[in-house]
Amino acid sequence: MTKLLKILLVIETGGGGSGRHVIDLARALSCKGHRVSIAYSALHTESWFDASIAELDRVRSYRHFMRHRPHPSDIVAVRGLRDIIRRNGPFDIIHGHSSKGGAIARFAALRTGCKTLYTPHAFVTLNAELPRGRRFFYGRTERLLALMTDALICVSSAEYDHALSLGIAARRLRMIPNGCYPLPDVDRSTVRKQLGLRPEHVAIGFVGRIEAQKALDVLLAAFAQAAESQPMAKLVIVGNGSKEQALRQQAEELGISDRIVWTGPANGARMMAGFDVFALSSLYEAFPYVLIEAALRCLPMVATRVGGTAELVHDGINGSVVAPGDVAGFATALGRLIDDRANRERIGSASRKLAENFTAEIMATKTLELYEELVSAP
Repeated sequence: MTKLLKILLVIETGGGGSGRHVIDLARALSCKGHRVSIAYSALHTESWFDASIAELDRVRSYRHFMRHRPHPSDIVAVRGLRDIIRRNGPFDIIHGHSSKGGAIARFAALRTGCKTLYTPHAFVTLNAELPRGRRFFYGRTERLLALMTDALICVSSAEYDHALSLGIAARRLRMIPNGCYPLPDVDRSTVRKQLGLRPEHVAIGFVGRIEAQKALDVLLAAFAQAAESQPMAKLVIVGNGSKEQALRQQAEELGISDRIVWTGPANGARMMAGFDVFALSSLYEAFPYVLIEAALRCLPMVATRVGGTAELVHDGINGSVVAPGDVAGFATALGRLIDDRANRERIGSASRKLAENFTAEIMATKTLELYEELVSAP
């Protein structure tokens, strides 16, 4: 019989794709009988993450102090996590997620005898626009921290290759893509009514944080071009963030304000039921959950060629992949889908088929196999 493991998952930001990953992984591992705990920051937690934690009745959780960016108080965060480990351990596995959670987890795990893992969920150095000095600093930091890591999990082949380029040894790297649980059925007409969409509208949708990484300025410019001759095209933006006001101003200048629906924070997977096309214009990603959710909703997709997007968006099969920042290319790809309903339905079905390769069960099983490999190693 497989040994039941005691696992501590550590994350700083209780939200976004990394938060979703931690919740799904904890649920799947606990359902297999393993004793799972989650340590997360008391400072940056989205309401859905707190609600999801509360629903995991077989998972213990600990809130403690962690800042998002490097800060002298990180020493306090390490001590706090070490105290959690001391009082509730020993753990077989300590698994840090995203850069801050990963760093704090690995320092706290020193000399505890635990196996340590790290999932970056997109190295910041993937950002091609990162200033050279910061790129060097973060890259060197990741390389040094990798020396304290038994295994580093990349969620896409592009992220794996990037880890190698940072000088991280291949023997420490594993590739385990993200995976989703099945989405609940949602009545499309109800969602579209909530979004103010009429049956004849063609809804191009985005779900995510409204931040520089997502390059929504590119999406707005591309939509303005594509929709110029398509009066029934609408753009739906689900989420919030620091760039929203600047983007609203851009929409005014482009003359498309009346064609955009801004929902604010909302259940993105539910809102997707009202979309006709999913769009992702990011500058960098690892392997965004929203693509899997969009595929499960049978949506054709237009995405930039970053991180793991090309692993789920196959050019000409279930959508189009374009270069980051390519407004004209993005507009052309959107225009083809706006124009052709039959094609949208055909390639949307292909999206649903491709999503079968990215389930939470597959993700959890492969992660557990890695845990067991590390624990059984001398």
